[in-house]
Amino acid sequence: MKCFKASSEEPEILLFDSVDEIRKELGFVGTHGVFDPNEFKIYATLQSLPHEIGHYKDFRSGRMRPPHLEGSVETKNLARLRNEMVATLYAWKKTADPTFLLPYEREFIEWVYFQIDRGHSLHTHELKDWSFSDIQDFVEHFIANKPTELKKLRTLFAHYLDRIPSQPELQAWVF
Repeated sequence: MKCFKASSEEPEILLFDSVDEIRKELGFVGTHGVFDPNEFKIYATLQSLPHEIGHYKDFRSGRMRPPHLEGSVETKNLARLRNEMVATLYAWKKTADPTFLLPYEREFIEWVYFQIDRGHSLHTHELKDWSFSDIQDFVEHFIANKPTELKKLRTLFAHYLDRIPSQPELQAWVF
């Protein structure tokens, strides 16, 4: 593991050689990386780092929906889904490398391109040209206004949404 800290305004990055090392460090198996705002740390591999930075940027923007502050299981899952979608789109925009994505994340990116191609996106310009705010707007629009598509996304992200880490302090924020 290597540690990096660019400034006091950015989280410490703990970069691991493998997912197994992260899982051993954190004590639960259902993750490929974590941004923990309570400790202000990112636990990641090289492949998961762009995704976790996406969570950090979302948190820093003030638009991230902390699942633990939501009332029902349904709204907690919507918050987790929203946060995961934002981080996945950010990671793709930064890397455009499918090897950096998990299988369900690759399927989600394909779905996003389908939405753009069909004119169902808020944005008509290429995904690579979206700002971080554009990414957040796109995701929030679908969460709020597209119940049929939301069902598809829940299915796509089912593995992620069904995952429950064993550490209660990370349960609220696990991404």
